[in-house]
Amino acid sequence: MVIEAVLGFVMRERRQAAWSFVADFRGFTLSEMRFGFEGDGKEVAADAGSLEGWFKDTETLSRASISHVSRPPAPGTQGYVLEAVSVMADSAPVFGAVLSTFGTWLVQRLQRGQVTVTITCPNGVTITETVRRQADVPALKQRIIADCQV
Repeated sequence: MVIEAVLGFVMRERRQAAWSFVADFRGFTLSEMRFGFEGDGKEVAADAGSLEGWFKDTETLSRASISHVSRPPAPGTQGYVLEAVSVMADSAPVFGAVLSTFGTWLVQRLQRGQVTVTITCPNGVTITETVRRQADVPALKQRIIADCQV
């Protein structure tokens, strides 16, 4: 209870460090997978917000920490800009659920047109892919599994 209260006061930018502390305290290690998007600010924010919602609505991801990643505004503008979704989890089965949810979301997202996504794996590998058709989704998921080793 105290740990969760302390985490409530940790700045968003320090979330990963705070979760690492909690992971060490509980005796396990959390790993992060990040999903970013390319495009104009509104499109990127819409994609990141939508994917974050899908992750948070997925019951099998209740053990994961799901948050959005923002960047400072461009000069002359106000407000932080949503640019990516971070998922922190402690096991391969949870990352399997992340990939399953991501694949389903991506199929739905493709109804609005192609999307370029950048996935940063827990092992540090970065994958950037432009997905144009629903038929491309299984190959991307397999590449993520192979390259990220999840």
